[in-house]
Amino acid sequence: MRDWMASWNPTEGPTYVSKWNTVIDTSYAILLAGQCSSTGLNTNWYVPNANPAAQGTTGCSGSGTPAAEFGAEASRTMWRVVLDYLWTADSRAIQFLNRATPHIAERFAANSNLGTGCLVSTIHSGWLDNAFMYGPCLSTLAYPASGITQAQVNNAGYQTRKWIS
Repeated sequence: MRDWMASWNPTEGPTYVSKWNTVIDTSYAILLAGQCSSTGLNTNWYVPNANPAAQGTTGCSGSGTPAAEFGAEASRTMWRVVLDYLWTADSRAIQFLNRATPHIAERFAANSNLGTGCLVSTIHSGWLDNAFMYGPCLSTLAYPASGITQAQVNNAGYQTRKWIS
């Protein structure tokens, strides 16, 4: 959006670049503060700390899904971050994906549940059976994380095709 605004209206657009940069910086501070460093997962709902870089809480829920669960809302974060990586290669997207991608790939290959930890207390049941969960999670395989093999990517494609058929 930042880049589009700057190019769409060359007279006024550039004045908004610094404001968009602030939004992006704050968004990544919140995402990274809420992300579990050992699993790379985040929660469905997160209340940031007054200092966005410090860990907040899971004390809210806007859709009726459990706040401390890695579920539908949380899985979409994976897709959004990998898309930012593909579009901009932002170093913070790389940091986020370096934590999440290996865990997701390992658990998918083992056909096992994702691990909890940090603020994530539960995983939505059937994450491997519901496209609204595995689709955004497997999108992280577009990021070439250390330890991810072509065989894992091929397996994800094969399994997804099998589930859809």
